[in-house]
Amino acid sequence: MHQRRSAVVALCVLVALVTGACMSATTSRVTAEDGGAVRSNDGLDVQTSGRSALQSLRDRPGVQVPEGPAPAAPADPDDPTPGHDEPQWQLSPQWALNPELLQGTPRFRQLTRKGAPTPGEQPNIVMITTDDQNVNEMRWMPKTRALLGGPGATFSDSTSPHPLCCPARAMTLTGQYAQNNGVRSNFWPSGGYYKLDNTNTLPVWLQDAGYETAFMGKYLNEYGLLDPQEVPSGWDHWRSAVSGVYDYYDYAMNEDGRVEKYSDTYQTEYYADETESLIAQMSADDQPFFLWQAHLAPHTACAAAPSNEGCWDSATPSMSYARSFDNVPLPQRRVPSYNEADVSDKPQWIRRPRLGQDEEQALTEQFQRRIESLQDVDDAVARTVSALDEAGELDDTLIIFTSDNGYLLGEHRFSGKIVGYEPSLRVPLMMRGPGVPAGSRSTETVGTLDLAPTVADAAGATPGRDVDGRSILPVAAGDARGWDTLLIQGGPRLPKGGDEWIYRGVRTDRYTYMEYRRTGERELYDRRRDPHQLRNVAGDARYAAAQAELRRRLMALQDCAGADCRQRFGPVVGPQSPAQR
Repeated sequence: MHQRRSAVVALCVLVALVTGACMSATTSRVTAEDGGAVRSNDGLDVQTSGRSALQSLRDRPGVQVPEGPAPAAPADPDDPTPGHDEPQWQLSPQWALNPELLQGTPRFRQLTRKGAPTPGEQPNIVMITTDDQNVNEMRWMPKTRALLGGPGATFSDSTSPHPLCCPARAMTLTGQYAQNNGVRSNFWPSGGYYKLDNTNTLPVWLQDAGYETAFMGKYLNEYGLLDPQEVPSGWDHWRSAVSGVYDYYDYAMNEDGRVEKYSDTYQTEYYADETESLIAQMSADDQPFFLWQAHLAPHTACAAAPSNEGCWDSATPSMSYARSFDNVPLPQRRVPSYNEADVSDKPQWIRRPRLGQDEEQALTEQFQRRIESLQDVDDAVARTVSALDEAGELDDTLIIFTSDNGYLLGEHRFSGKIVGYEPSLRVPLMMRGPGVPAGSRSTETVGTLDLAPTVADAAGATPGRDVDGRSILPVAAGDARGWDTLLIQGGPRLPKGGDEWIYRGVRTDRYTYMEYRRTGERELYDRRRDPHQLRNVAGDARYAAAQAELRRRLMALQDCAGADCRQRFGPVVGPQSPAQR
């Protein structure tokens, strides 16, 4: 177990929220807004090569970072991720943090046993989330795929309709779009922790249904800013960073209202340790429990830096996995949208110079640090499943794994999130447990706003809000359809943006349509013919009927609430020839 060192945490000086910068909880260091990487002088949203993350590890007393990459294992034949023909890179045993949970061991095979448990009255529920993880990066999390996807369900079209940290987390807690829960961005006055009514969220509903609740990880942006000792409503056990939120090693945790400082324990390992302890504690009686393990990885890091340097850097891997994927090329380079040749049909804010050699190398190293940081999450998933099994709770526990939003690494010359393109919108989603068919795969569209209704449905809890989403348990069982048309949107990135949306649009199983209210620009992509979204066909006469119908749906959904958000519109017409028009 990690060693704890108590420290006095200074009260936070209130941030100048009307500026375009933010402070990370109780830290006094001014940082760039948490909506993607910082824009550099050449207009690229990549700031650093990623080597400083490794250097920060080497600078820590007593830490030895390996100098060479770990050898790659053969391809994983059980990879459930579609369209992945690249080698499945895995770590050899000498790099494994938890050797007893390596794939292929008797213990690991025991935990991946298949079979759909019979639904109980009230199962335990564990939700594990990552931060900014795109779908493709699941191929470097073999334990998670084997432990959750194998004995459970995988959703291949899971979408984060508002792909930014705080709005996505607010959606997870409420089952509502931002127009209904009030959180449009990461910061006050258009978003952040204090914009959400925390007295009416998922953990409160679960407590009312008889659940013991626990949270550990990154909560909503600006949490702890006014009171670092605050524990939000609904949580019986609370572990959340209040300073150093984006520093993987040097941070302060609010532990049930008491602030503790850490400087030598990797955040992901801390959450895994606390999860094991709390599962053992909460399993001691018959009361069902809900635990949310919200990881920072693979989000960019904001470690201590000289005053003249920027803050955001690549994710910091643990010393166990640093440099373990230096031999893995950036997979985005193989897709046509990477460093897109022609972006003249894209909105003005996406048009930027093509990536240069240095910028491409920076993206490669950023990617390598990201998947290294995800190795500890992969271990944490295995440790969580093992802890549930040891407590005799595994078969009675619904486990959900997902990310708050996706992330671009050079597609359309962009690095970051919030945009309405597929790598930003799509997120991994797997779940196993009571009522979930083992080894099943759903191609139905589901969304982040379905998480709260799903958990409430499994728990027999009554939401205190008129939720916009729906339970996906019937979808997993093949008894219900997913979304017909999903509202997608991006709120203001900075406080000075007020309540104005960057874009709003809709996504169907074939089309993505977006409107930029400030500029009047439009985007329309026929993903069936153009899956990489290279050709904006807005204004194309062949798609006039489709565009008109998608705009009608946007007008119907932009102010929707509750059941009105879930209405089914039917199929959208395809492109039409002059004779058909």
